[in-house]
Amino acid sequence: MLPYTSRRDFLKLAGAGAMGHLLEPARRLRFDLLVADPPRDESGTDLSGWTVVLGDGTYAAPGEAPVAIDDIATVHDGAASELRANILRRRIMAHNITYRRIRDSSA
Repeated sequence: MLPYTSRRDFLKLAGAGAMGHLLEPARRLRFDLLVADPPRDESGTDLSGWTVVLGDGTYAAPGEAPVAIDDIATVHDGAASELRANILRRRIMAHNITYRRIRDSSA
């Protein structure tokens, strides 16, 4: 069984963590110094004809242009499709959503 933690204990810990972050600016994560990893592809069935939209989970490092639809793609080869994000290899985080709207009047 997990030990009981009160709201007060949680707030104490959260405050201590926030103060530790503020007092140690050298430990902050510097996104402008990071190098973008190679794009990671997730594959599945053929998604030809599906709608591709930019999701809400996006981030652009300082100095980068905002994330746009040109930063994502869904590539089809007939048997399978690959969802790709950050295809321009910028310092961003992009979210590819590929979906097909299904309307079932009997549901």
